[in-house]
Amino acid sequence: MKEDLHFLLMKCFYHNNRMIVQQLQGTGLLPGQPKILECLCERDGVTPKEIGKRCGLDKSTITGLLNKMEQQELICKKAQPADRRSVKIHLTDQGRRKAAQIKEIFHRVDTFAARDLLAAEYDELIRLLKKILDTYENKEDET
Repeated sequence: MKEDLHFLLMKCFYHNNRMIVQQLQGTGLLPGQPKILECLCERDGVTPKEIGKRCGLDKSTITGLLNKMEQQELICKKAQPADRRSVKIHLTDQGRRKAAQIKEIFHRVDTFAARDLLAAEYDELIRLLKKILDTYENKEDET
């Protein structure tokens, strides 16, 4: 089992997630919100549907998290002129500051996880993980 891909990915996720959760204590964020902040930091002004796809979260989860984030004044929702039912999500100034804090936490965890890898090994690991992710995402498109 220690050589199985699913087992190794699961164990890495467990340790990575645990470290992130520990470092997020005191930020006032709910699970899922850091991913949304990171997403909006990279690409501000996107639809809830796009956020859900990029973060791997379903519509009902996204709706609840975005409503809470709006109450926390981390985001604002802007109706689109062409379709007032459609909204795009934008970071507020407070949201940008919180996103910068989150990015620093994620960077520390990534640096810790990769500390024993050479730069070339790290680059290869990222390339291979992207390839695996593409396989999963293309499979979802087929179903």
